[in-house]
Amino acid sequence: MSGVTNYPNASIEDLRAQFVGKLLEEVEPPAAVIDVAVARRNCQLMLDTADALGVHFRSHVKTHKTTELTRFQVGEKSKTVRLVVSTLAEAEQLRPFLEECKSKGRSADLIYGVPVRPSSFERLATLGKALGENSITVIIDGVDILPYLDRCHELTGYSLGAFIKLDTGYNRAGLSPESPELETLLKAVQAKEAESPSRVFLRGFYSHMGSSYGSDSTSEALDYLAKEIGRCEMAAQQASKLYSHDSSKRFTISVGATPTATTAQNLVSPESATPAVTRTKELINKVKESHDVELHAGAYVTLDMQQLAAHARPSTSNLSFDDIALRILGEVASLYPHRARYEALIACGSLCLGREPCRSYPGWGVITPWTHTTPETRQLSSWYDPEGDRTGWIVNRVSQEHGILSWEGPKDNMRSLKVGEKLLIWPNHCCIAAAGFGFYLVVDSDKSGAEKDRIVDVYPRWRGW
Repeated sequence: MSGVTNYPNASIEDLRAQFVGKLLEEVEPPAAVIDVAVARRNCQLMLDTADALGVHFRSHVKTHKTTELTRFQVGEKSKTVRLVVSTLAEAEQLRPFLEECKSKGRSADLIYGVPVRPSSFERLATLGKALGENSITVIIDGVDILPYLDRCHELTGYSLGAFIKLDTGYNRAGLSPESPELETLLKAVQAKEAESPSRVFLRGFYSHMGSSYGSDSTSEALDYLAKEIGRCEMAAQQASKLYSHDSSKRFTISVGATPTATTAQNLVSPESATPAVTRTKELINKVKESHDVELHAGAYVTLDMQQLAAHARPSTSNLSFDDIALRILGEVASLYPHRARYEALIACGSLCLGREPCRSYPGWGVITPWTHTTPETRQLSSWYDPEGDRTGWIVNRVSQEHGILSWEGPKDNMRSLKVGEKLLIWPNHCCIAAAGFGFYLVVDSDKSGAEKDRIVDVYPRWRGW
C-alpha cells in the first residue's frame, strides 16, 4: 500500500492495518519510531521522583503530541491530571482524554504554556466549559493582556487562573524577578483580583530554564534547578506581601526543563549525596513551607542527543543511548567511497531530523547499532559515541530531503553500508525531529529477539496550532 494513501489524514484504523505486525526492516523510510518500553520507563521514573520529593509534576505534551504517551506521563495515581501545552490544538486534542479522566473522578489542570493572546480566549473557554472550573490556566507576562482576561469568565462563568511567566535567565519570555515590570504586573493583577475575585486569580509563577541545555554535569544541572527555584521564590515572596491579608494564600512555583527536571532524580538517589544535592534539597524543603513546588518537562519522555550531552541524570544511572525512545528510520540511497572521507546519502534531511545542533559532536544525528541482522549481531555493530572514541557513522550535514552520512574516526573495522540498507538514527532534538511526521510506529524492546523490531501499534501525532 502506498505511503501517500495514508498521509496526511489517514484513519488510525488504516494505519494500524498497514503497519502493525510488520518488522521495521519491512517499512518504507523515512519513519519515526517510538520504543514504548523506554518511553514508559522514562515517564514512570519522573513520576516516582516527584512523589519521593513531595512535589507536583506537570507533564508537557509538546514533544510527542499524542494521547497514548500522555497517559504514561500522568500515570494512574494522581487525582489531578496536570498538563501543559504549547498550542491550542494540543489542548483540544487532549479534551477526550481529559473528559475520560473527569468521568473517573480525576480533575483536569491544563496550562496553556505560552503568554496568552486575545484571540485565544474563545477556544480556551470552549475547553473550560467542557472540563469544568479551574481546568484552564493561562500564562501572562505583561499588563497589556489583563483587560482581555475577563473574556473567559464572560464565556464560561468560571474564574480564570493565571501564572506569571518569569525570565530566570533564558531571555525568551517573561519578566525578571527583580524588574519593576514584575512589580507593576503583580500590583495590577492583585487589584484586578480584588475588584472581581470571581473572574481572575493569580496561581503562581512559571519558569522554563532553557539555559540548562548547556549543562555539562549533574552538579551544574542541579545549580540551574536551584537558581530557577530561588528566583521564582523571590517573585512569590514579593507577591505574598501584596496578599498578606490572606494568610492561607500559597503560590505554586512551577519550574523545569528536561535537564533540570531529570536532574531532580539526583535528589532521591542515596548514591548522589553531594553538596549540590544537599543544597538543592534544602532549598526545595524551605520553599515548600510557604509555597507549592511543581516540576515540568516534556522531552524527558523520548530524550535525544542533546539530553545525553547535558549529563543531568545521577552518576549512578547516567542517561545513555538506551534511554532514547525516539529513532528515525532512514535508508541508504547512495555511497561515496571516493570522497575525502567515506560518505553515504539517505533521503532523510532537515525535514526529518531538524537543524538543531548538539554541542557534544558536529552532526545532526547518530546512526544507531541497529541492523537488519539478528539481535546478537546488532550488539557487535559500532556506533559513534561523543563520550567515547568518536568512531562511527553520523549525519554529517543535511539539506531539506538529503542527509549526508560520514564515517568518523579511524577506518579500521569501519561498519560497511550498502544501498538499500535501512538505518535507525538518534536525533539531536526530539521535539523538532518528531514534528516532521504524522504518526509514530511503535515497537517494544521489552520483547525478546526479533520481536523487539515488530510494530505493535501506531500513534497518530497531532498537528496544527
